[in-house]
Amino acid sequence: MSAGEHARRVVEAYAKGLICSGEVFNQYVDHISSETIDDYMTLLPPKLVQTFETSVRAQFEVDYPLAKAEDIERLRRARGLIADWLESRNPEPGAAGNSRRAG
Repeated sequence: MSAGEHARRVVEAYAKGLICSGEVFNQYVDHISSETIDDYMTLLPPKLVQTFETSVRAQFEVDYPLAKAEDIERLRRARGLIADWLESRNPEPGAAGNSRRAG
């Protein structure tokens, strides 16, 4: 299944109320890459774009006591890709560094 098809299925499941925004984010974390970020992010409805933006702009690091180091790294990488994508689509004057992930 292509990245675009996977993203469409995830967004459709959200629109039908089958999954929550957190699961959409988790699916994106598990599947996006620098090559597929546009395929994924362009399919998000505006409400989810705002949710993702709020998540990646948060200034705190969430504690994941049961997560493996590679899971934390995958989350940080995905949050960085999403933050960079959002910033490239809607740059804010003087915001350099504000949308970057911790760590």
